[in-house]
Amino acid sequence: MPPDDRLIYLIFTAQQKLRNHLADVMMRENVRVTPARAGILFLLAEKDGRTMSELSRILSIDNSTLTGLVDRLEKAGLARRRARMTAGHHTCISARRVSRRCKRQGALSGG
Repeated sequence: MPPDDRLIYLIFTAQQKLRNHLADVMMRENVRVTPARAGILFLLAEKDGRTMSELSRILSIDNSTLTGLVDRLEKAGLARRRARMTAGHHTCISARRVSRRCKRQGALSGG
């Protein structure tokens, strides 16, 4: 394998191990959202009412992936969508009160 390909493989492997470790820690600590969904909630706690496009750009994920994550946050009662009528059609995402309270307590835990 050429050295450049090996570096890409090692970075990808390290990223996967870090993601798995984070998910294990969150599960052990009874955090009731995935790391990806927690990232969205922390961004909303920082600035509520972000657009889907803004979240997608900040998180470097495509819109279809973000849509699924926000769907699950809405189903759990942690976020809600609302249309904002401006020059273009934008959907804003807001954290629900329970997720803002959990953020102030330092974690999005189940208990």
